[in-house]
Amino acid sequence: MSNPLADTAPPTAADPALEPVPGGLIAGRYRVERCLGQGGMGAVYAAVDLERNQPVAVKVLAGHNACDREFLARFAREARTTGALDHPAIVKVFEVGRHGTQPFLVMERLEGETLASRLDRGPLAPDEALAVLEPLVDGLAYLHREKIIHRDVKPANVMLGDRGRVTLMDFGLVRGPRDPSITRDGFAVGTPGAMAPEQILGDGPVDGRADQYALGAIAFEMFAGRMPFLGLSDVALLRAHIDEPVPDPRRFRPELPAPVAEVILRAMAKRPDQRFDEVTGFLAALKSALALPEARPSSGGWLGRLLGR
Repeated sequence: MSNPLADTAPPTAADPALEPVPGGLIAGRYRVERCLGQGGMGAVYAAVDLERNQPVAVKVLAGHNACDREFLARFAREARTTGALDHPAIVKVFEVGRHGTQPFLVMERLEGETLASRLDRGPLAPDEALAVLEPLVDGLAYLHREKIIHRDVKPANVMLGDRGRVTLMDFGLVRGPRDPSITRDGFAVGTPGAMAPEQILGDGPVDGRADQYALGAIAFEMFAGRMPFLGLSDVALLRAHIDEPVPDPRRFRPELPAPVAEVILRAMAKRPDQRFDEVTGFLAALKSALALPEARPSSGGWLGRLLGR
């Protein structure tokens, strides 16, 4: 997929009249239906590709960010990296271009709810958690084999499809093997609730074990019903991930088997070399922990009820 954003200087000004609106067209081809969500980088719109007559999602870089070299480089990197990926657990990107002064990329439109929305209703049953973690691990292992690090694995970036498909989204912070660092000095880039210490500190190499740490934080919330650290400012939250021991998830879910808690805590070890070598190792250990007799009570108990035994 060609990338018209590559090696392109940012415009000196953005035209607010080009902001997509329902019923309007993006690049003369994509008819906007509604805004699906907005973030620091831009907004994602539900649209219809009029040439192919199919629903799509269009991510448009916000006008003020289109004038910022760092945001433009990050957006171009996302388009370049995701356009080359092909995995069922990773959102597909079809096209990248410009809408006037504003860069955009066109993705498949995913139906369902985010994992964050699902977790708002409480913890997941073990089989439900594994049904989410297995494709996520498979997708992340694929990325890591390609020497690509997602760097923003979190519940809001995981879509649970109506037909059981689990998809990892939002590659705005992705780093490939040949990507230079384009992060402003002194700023940690990621989501405070799930960032690995080495990603926060930025004082050494960051590899797939940083994504594993974030996946461990997701598993913590799936099984314990809450994130490891809560009620803190972003700065305090980042500091907690660096300095404070990750709490045992059984503090919040006493029925959780000790082997499951141990696997989650290992995935969230402060030092990368204390985690599993690969995300696949984390998943294998979690499956083994859930298969232990302690995790399969014959009757009664939270886990036994959720496992249907």
